[in-house]
Amino acid sequence: MITSGNEERLFAKASELIAPTSIVPLNEVFPLRSEYVVYLYYKFLCPNERDVNLVIGANGDIKVWLNGKFLGKYGGKYVWHPLMYWIRARLKRGENRVVIKFANKTERAKLSFDIFKENKERRPGYSVWQIDLGTILS
Repeated sequence: MITSGNEERLFAKASELIAPTSIVPLNEVFPLRSEYVVYLYYKFLCPNERDVNLVIGANGDIKVWLNGKFLGKYGGKYVWHPLMYWIRARLKRGENRVVIKFANKTERAKLSFDIFKENKERRPGYSVWQIDLGTILS
C-alpha cells in the first residue's frame, strides 16, 4: 500500500509522535524492552524541487520510501550514530511523504531522521540541514 501512494489511508488511525529534535522519541511512546517493528510516516512541504540526502541513524533495521517509491533497506548495525545512513533522494515541490519501517533490535530503540543538502555554492548563512521544510499536520 505504501508504493500505491495511499499512505494517508494506511496511516489514518496512526498515533501522532512529536519530536522536537531529529531524534524520534520511540522509547517514550513504546516502552518495550524487546524487539518490535514500527512504521513512521512524515508528511512535509518543500518550497522547490531538490536533490537531498535522507540522513538516518538507527540501532535496528530500516526500510525507506519517499513519495511511494522504495529507496532501499539498511541494517546490520545496532550501535546508533546520527549519520549512519545517507540515502540519496529527490524532493518534489509541494507535498512529500517519507515512510520508515524500523525494526528495533536492541533493548532501547534509537532512531533519528534529518534531511541534508550540500552547500556546493558555498553561500554564506546557508544551512545544509534543510530547515525550510514545513511539516504537514493532519
